Parts: sequence; structure tokens; C-alpha cells
Amino acid sequence: MTGALATPETARAAGNPFVGLGPLPRVTPTVFFGRDREISELYSLVVAHQHGSALCAVGCGKASLLKAGLIPLLLEGGL
Repeated sequence: MTGALATPETARAAGNPFVGLGPLPRVTPTVFFGRDREISELYSLVVAHQHGSALCAVGCGKASLLKAGLIPLLLEGGL
């Protein structure tokens, strides 16, 4: 995969779960794992308050936490 941004599919096919620093598709929860506690806490807060925000350092994993963790969970819950 030289010169091209990896997608979740091409990264997995190459045996590499890291998809790079490009845009993260919303539907990639199988690539990201291990943050169940944080996702559960965020879900509870968003459901209770009907809004939220993620303020963290650059590169800490906000996009993967939200797009591959929280958003799919909210969609499953009907929100």
C-alpha cells in the first residue's frame, strides 16, 4: 500500500489494523476495540443529556471512539 491511504478493508487484508490518518468511515467498529468502558460512559451521558462533545488532545482517538464506538451504539439504540 505505498502511496495510497489505507482503507479498513485494505489494511485488514494486509494484516494491518491501522488505517492511517485519513477520514474514518462511520461503520468500522470491527477495526477498533478495547474501549468498551469509555463508549458505555459516553453513551450514558449522551442519552441522559441529549448532547455532548469530545475535547481531547490531537491524536488521542476521538474519531475512532465516536465514529466506530459511540455512533454505531447510538444507531443500534434508535437515536
